[in-house]
Amino acid sequence: NRSLMGEIKGAVLAVIVAITISYIIPNYELTTEFLLRTKPTLLDLGIAFASGLAGAYAIAKRMDYTLPGIAVSVALIPPLCVAGMSIGLRLGIEYTLGALLLFVANIIAINLAGYLVFWIVGLGPGWYLDEQETRKKIYNSVALMLLVAIPLGWIMWNTFEEKYLMSETRDVLEGQLSGIPNTKITGMSYVLSEGGAWKMVVELESPLVLTSERVEEME
Repeated sequence: NRSLMGEIKGAVLAVIVAITISYIIPNYELTTEFLLRTKPTLLDLGIAFASGLAGAYAIAKRMDYTLPGIAVSVALIPPLCVAGMSIGLRLGIEYTLGALLLFVANIIAINLAGYLVFWIVGLGPGWYLDEQETRKKIYNSVALMLLVAIPLGWIMWNTFEEKYLMSETRDVLEGQLSGIPNTKITGMSYVLSEGGAWKMVVELESPLVLTSERVEEME
């Protein structure tokens, strides 16, 4: 209970600090690293699990007590900061929920990794000596990890679909623009409409004025 309360207090403090910083720097430019933490995937879950294994092994073997802190801070602090800044910058609930999902996934993966390592080496509190109790806790952690993997897998699939759509659209547009000298694509964005269809917004740079007929043809 003490460790759980400590984690909750630390998480809340990190979010509050991030919200405060977002008010101090209101014109913060969203970087790729920031946006990636709002759309976590199964890869993030695997990275967190590997970090937990490394940190737990370092503690069990008394190799380096700074490694677990680094592993945990890299996996847990960034998504909390992103969640807090998303609230402060009023980016939308999807950004905040995405970052919090990454935090929950990371903490579940790290805890499961610690359970496994400490159980294998025989290090931990009294309940580690109870085979049945140990297996129960590990099974529960695995169940939670599989549960959180569902939305992560869904986000990963959507991300791959979006990247494929962007790549295919860019190839088609570049083929259509090949006959127009010194014309290039400078930006592409997309949104998912209420009907489930993708709406693309393409920015072009050209010394010529494109006719409405040509634009309609490209659409």
